[in-house]
Amino acid sequence: MIRGSLCASCGAAWYPEVIRCALCGSFEVAPSPMSGEGIVRSFTWVHSNARHPSPWGLAHIETAEGVFLVGLTEGHLDIGDRAAVLRFEDDLPVYTRQVDA
Repeated sequence: MIRGSLCASCGAAWYPEVIRCALCGSFEVAPSPMSGEGIVRSFTWVHSNARHPSPWGLAHIETAEGVFLVGLTEGHLDIGDRAAVLRFEDDLPVYTRQVDA
């Protein structure tokens, strides 16, 4: 689970937390838990970085709340896969493929 903001005026969700809604300008925003689950919209392998073993996955996820997040991945993800936050590394969410039960 991740924590973002929800605007009471227009219903827009934001991550990370904000003090003012960028959509409607309202200051009526409050902290809100978010599922961290969503759909993979883009995925790539990165082959060079001193902080993570190479190669490592990077994905662009559209969450169930409508927020777009960029995160690391645990294994390969395909565009259209359902994904969920597994943990955080260096303040980035780490996503894994979500398997239907």
